[in-house]
Amino acid sequence: MVKQRGFTLAEVLIVVVIMTILMSIAAPGFLDFLRTSQAMGAVNEFVSDINMARTEAIRKRSRVVVCSRQTDSACGGASDWANGYLVFVDADSDGVFDAGEVLVKVVQSPGSRITLALTATATGSAVSNLIFRPSGGVPTATSAVICMGSGLPGKRATVSLAGQILVANLTCP
Repeated sequence: MVKQRGFTLAEVLIVVVIMTILMSIAAPGFLDFLRTSQAMGAVNEFVSDINMARTEAIRKRSRVVVCSRQTDSACGGASDWANGYLVFVDADSDGVFDAGEVLVKVVQSPGSRITLALTATATGSAVSNLIFRPSGGVPTATSAVICMGSGLPGKRATVSLAGQILVANLTCP
């Protein structure tokens, strides 16, 4: 008689139960890690783009604007940051992307779960653009808050009047 090899049904069920228990313990932690990683990725991209805008302003000795995106060729209002943003060289210093001005970068929406909001640090009012002067400074200190949802970890990127950027952790409102 040939001896058969394999697992019994009881052994397979025990392994499935153990795997289910382990996955139920690990899943919430993994989801938090995933949310934090997505928020950090959005912060890193935004901070990188702000640094690029500042560098372009200094290099080209011209104003460079980061504005909320309405379309790929038009800036939006203060609440339109969910649509993404534009970075452009503002040759005529009017804060509006006009024909003939250099579009440096277009960033589409960061996703439906990630929110981006910019506010003037002194007044707390929403702003629709961040303007870098040829010196690399900004006329108004500004804070950008990037969140994945209420009560979850988020990030705040604060741009000082000198154009320096400081990133800090926060709990999203």
